[in-house]
Amino acid sequence: MKIISLSYNTFLEIIRQPFFSLILISTAAIIALSPAFTFFTLMDSTKLVQDMSLANMLLAGLFLAIFSAGDSLVRELQHHTVLTLLSKPMGRSSFVIGKFLGILASQAVSFYVLTVVSLLVVKFGTQDANYIILETQCMILLVIAFLLTLIIAATMNFLANKVFLSTAVIVAIPMFTLALIGGALLDHNWSFIVFGSDIKWDIALAGALAFCACAILSAVAITLATRCNLTLTALGTILIFFIGLSVSFVTSHVISVSWMSKFMMAVVPDFQMFWVADALNLGSHIPFNYLLLSASYALNCIVAILALGCWLFSCTEVS
Repeated sequence: MKIISLSYNTFLEIIRQPFFSLILISTAAIIALSPAFTFFTLMDSTKLVQDMSLANMLLAGLFLAIFSAGDSLVRELQHHTVLTLLSKPMGRSSFVIGKFLGILASQAVSFYVLTVVSLLVVKFGTQDANYIILETQCMILLVIAFLLTLIIAATMNFLANKVFLSTAVIVAIPMFTLALIGGALLDHNWSFIVFGSDIKWDIALAGALAFCACAILSAVAITLATRCNLTLTALGTILIFFIGLSVSFVTSHVISVSWMSKFMMAVVPDFQMFWVADALNLGSHIPFNYLLLSASYALNCIVAILALGCWLFSCTEVS
């Protein structure tokens, strides 16, 4: 119960921070405007939009993991506010796990919104045959969802004294869900169709895989934050991310010693497992079993990394 309470408070603290809204809005805007960069792609705009959407989601998750860990743990360690929580009957392991779950919840909200934006953009914004850069349906649905989110959040802030940023993030979930439902029921001519018949739902599975990768990065960031400042936490998380992207290539083409390859594969998470943009561009479908396999791999990595983080935090002097 204490872990759940700490996770909820951490989640609220993160979504109240300006960096969260800035990263979420800027990433959604880049994804929504990505068809504008496909004018010279020679009838291959869908591929570029999908690649840009997944890449931007992954980068947004990386930055959110870094700044969330820095805001929720590094700041508390530096200002010694962590002593207030640890003075209560709460173990240090529970503290680390609660912080991680709060960060993971904020990541889930951001990935949900960005996945909705990606689904709508790929459906409405990649019409090469008609030379349409970005159709009005996509922009209308997204702008309406965004404006309604701001209006409702501002109204609740004025009438009920709710925090604007956190309220807007929470309200964005149902608003963008309605936008997705509208996009799934309408075609390019504003005619009703069978729900979701022309939406590429595999993008949602690809977004879920990217979320699994960012969940591992969140665990890495929270573990590094137990001993490092924000700068070192950011550098370490980014380094692990890039090493994880290349570990498969390095172990198969560069390192010839068998035990060294096995050691690297066991120690460094393989983030290539979560990148399926190439499969989407080839028209392949993502099996649900592959999502479950990747999620279980991510869970094992998270458990191992958090175990290390709990051990490091147990040896950290916080007084």
